[in-house]
Amino acid sequence: MATYSSRCPDLYGKTLEFLALRGLKIWVPKRSAHLKTWPGKLDTSVAGGVRAEESPFECIIHEADEEASLPEDLVRKNVKPCGAVTYLCESGSGSGGEFGLMVPDVLYVFDLEVEQDVVLKPQDDEVEAFYLWDVQQVKDALLREEFKTNCAPVMIDFFVRHGIITEDNEPDYLEIVTRLHRVLPVPLTSK
Repeated sequence: MATYSSRCPDLYGKTLEFLALRGLKIWVPKRSAHLKTWPGKLDTSVAGGVRAEESPFECIIHEADEEASLPEDLVRKNVKPCGAVTYLCESGSGSGGEFGLMVPDVLYVFDLEVEQDVVLKPQDDEVEAFYLWDVQQVKDALLREEFKTNCAPVMIDFFVRHGIITEDNEPDYLEIVTRLHRVLPVPLTSK
C-alpha cells in the first residue's frame, strides 16, 4: 500500500508514504535513530517529499528505489490506487515544529503486492531496517504507539479495505471509517 500525503498542499508542501505487501504481510521499516523527525519510529514502507515538479506516482517510483531498493519497473507495473484518507491530527514531539496544532492531512493510498522473492532493503540512511510483519504484529505495534502518527490512519484504512476491521468485530467501525474520510476545513488542490 502506498500513500501520497499532501498536508495543506498550498501551505505546507507534500509528502509521500508507501506500503509494500506480500499477501497479508506488510513490509514495515524502522526509521533511523539520527533523523530529526520521528527517530526510531515505525513507518510506512517508503516515505518522502513530493517535489513541486513531479506527480505522486513519480515520487513513488524514485522513493521506492531510494529507500527500499525496489526496482522502477516493478513499482510502475504493479502499484494500484486505492482511494484517499483525510483526517486531522495534533502536532507533537516527533513531527517537529510547534506543539498542539491541528494539522489536516490527505493521504492518497496505493497497494503494491510483491512476490516472495522481493525483499525491501535500506538504500539510504533514513531506514535502519525493514521487517516483514503479519497483521497481528502491525496491530500490536499500533497499540503500543510505535508507528509515526500519520502511519496509523494508513494502516487502519488498509485493515478496513481488506476486511480485517469490520462492523462485526469493531464496535466503533462507523466512527473509525468516518474519521478516516473527514471533510477538511481547508482548501485543497489536486496537485
